[in-house]
Amino acid sequence: MDPKQLKKIPIFENMPDELLKEISSKVLNKFLKKDEVLFFKGDIGDSLYIIKKGKIKISIPTEEGEELIISIFSDGDFFGELSLLDKAPRSADAVAITDTELLVLRRDVFYTYLFERKQAIEAIMSGLCKRLRKTDDFLTDLCYTNFPKRLAKTLIELSERFGKKVEEKIILDLEITQRDLGAMLGVTRETVNRELVKLKLQGILTKEKKKIIINDFKKLLDLI
Repeated sequence: MDPKQLKKIPIFENMPDELLKEISSKVLNKFLKKDEVLFFKGDIGDSLYIIKKGKIKISIPTEEGEELIISIFSDGDFFGELSLLDKAPRSADAVAITDTELLVLRRDVFYTYLFERKQAIEAIMSGLCKRLRKTDDFLTDLCYTNFPKRLAKTLIELSERFGKKVEEKIILDLEITQRDLGAMLGVTRETVNRELVKLKLQGILTKEKKKIIINDFKKLLDLI
């Protein structure tokens, strides 16, 4: 892989050229089709994954056969580091939402990278802390925040990460379904549908197939 491409990824941007060149020669490429599984919960983890292009959802299967979506990662994000750090099995499933190109760092390369650069350790720890805080926020909202507010917060977060502004509107072209939103919020598809209908009647958003269009972002913000 071209070292210049690797340097565009946040966790590698401060790496010196010499080490970057060495690491880039050991990075593997992996391609996934939409809906293809990268790994299942319980699988042995021996690699860190970095998304070069595409989107991956991380989810936990429930006893009822459903799923709880923990996070959605996109270009430049990394995941899978937990199994490398504690050598335990994967803690969740990882599935491609779109056709996705991944960079793969095997365990031995990963540790060489960590030990060589203090910034690498800081980047990994920062990412872990952000995810822990996000989990804390999710659990707090699940216990104490009503569903309309939780849905509004999720739509705002998704809009800020994946939205494309077109004139005064924000198009959330994530190919996300009502079932997916329910899996992110711990509710049924029917509950999501009822609330989306209310938001549509208020003129806040419209739904076109798997695209959500935020017509009035300020009104959406007012809901939280």
